[in-house]
Amino acid sequence: MIFLLAALAAVPAPVPELNPKARELFDRAFRLLEQGKVYEAIPIYDRALAEAPEAQDIWMEYISCLRKAKYPQRAARAGWRALEVGGETSGVWGNLGNVFCDCRAWGAAEEAFGRAAALSEDRRWAAQNFLVLGFNRMICGDSEAALSFFQAGLKIDPTHGLALIDLGIAKATLGKVPEGIRDLRRGIAMIEYRAKETGDDDPGGVGYGKAALSALEEEGGLTMSDQISRDSFQFLPDRFLKRPKKGEALSLPIDPAVERCFQISPRALVSFTAPESWREEFEMGFGGPVFTYRPESGDEFMFMFTPFWIPEGKPDPRKMLEERGGDCRLRPGLRALHPPQRLPG
Repeated sequence: MIFLLAALAAVPAPVPELNPKARELFDRAFRLLEQGKVYEAIPIYDRALAEAPEAQDIWMEYISCLRKAKYPQRAARAGWRALEVGGETSGVWGNLGNVFCDCRAWGAAEEAFGRAAALSEDRRWAAQNFLVLGFNRMICGDSEAALSFFQAGLKIDPTHGLALIDLGIAKATLGKVPEGIRDLRRGIAMIEYRAKETGDDDPGGVGYGKAALSALEEEGGLTMSDQISRDSFQFLPDRFLKRPKKGEALSLPIDPAVERCFQISPRALVSFTAPESWREEFEMGFGGPVFTYRPESGDEFMFMFTPFWIPEGKPDPRKMLEERGGDCRLRPGLRALHPPQRLPG
C-alpha cells in the first residue's frame, strides 16, 4: 500500500505600500492567483511591476505565480530580483526554495530553506519547508536522503509530529520497520496531544499517520509508487541556481525551449522538449494523468500527453485505449518522446 502526502509550505505576502494603480493591479493579480488562474494573473503582475518595479512584495508573490504556471526559470529569476530590490527575507528564500525543490535542485533548495529558517521566527513553517524537501526526495525513490531533511525539520521544531510520521514512513520504505512503527506512533501521539491543547477537532496528519501505521502493521512494509507521474518538472540550468551579481537578475536569459520531464517509475524519467512559453493543464483521466499543452497565444494548437510506465506482465494501456476507439499513433509533425532514462541508484 502506498501513502504519499504533499505538504506545501506557503508564506502570505505582507501588504505593501504601493501607489493606487499598483495596489489595484497587485490585488487583482492575487485574486486570480488564489483562484488558480495563474496564466491570467501573470500579465497583471507584469503591469503591477511596471508601476512599482522595486516592490519586493509583488516580486515575492510573482515567484509563486510563475512556479505554479510551470515557468521555473522565470520564477527563479523573479526570486533573485526580489532579493535585489528588498534584501534578505524568509518569504523570498522560502519561495525560491520551493522553485528549486520542484526542479530537483536539492542542494540549492536545502540552502534556500536554510536561509529562510535563519530569518524566520515561525519555527513550524521553517520546519515544514524541510518536510516538503524530504517528501520530494522520498517520492523520487531516495528515502535515505529524505531522512536527513525530516531530521532537520524535527530539529527546527521538535514538537512537529508530522516530521516524526514522515521519518517513520521513510524508515519503513528502507526496511527499518520497527523503527518506522515507533516513529509513526510517536508522531501521531504528538499531534493528538497538541490538538487537545489547542482544541483542534481535526488535526492534520493524524489520518495520514494512522493509515500508514495500519498498512505497515498489516503488510510488514511500505513501498513507493510505480506510477508517480502526476506532475511535470524541469531541471534548471546552473545559471539560475546561484545568486547573480547585484543588478544582474533580470539579465538571466530564459531558454526558448525547455525539456519537460515526467517520472514514470521510481527510477525512470521520460521527457519531451517544447517551447518554454507553452501553458500546461493537468487532470486525472481514464487510465492515468493527462497533461495538456497550449501555446501562450495566437495559435489554437493543443497537445495532450499521458505518460505510462508498463511493468512487465501488466496490461498495455495503449491496447486498452485502442479497444475503446482511441488512436495511439503519432500524428504527422510530431516526434517520439525522448527515450526513458534511468536514474542513478
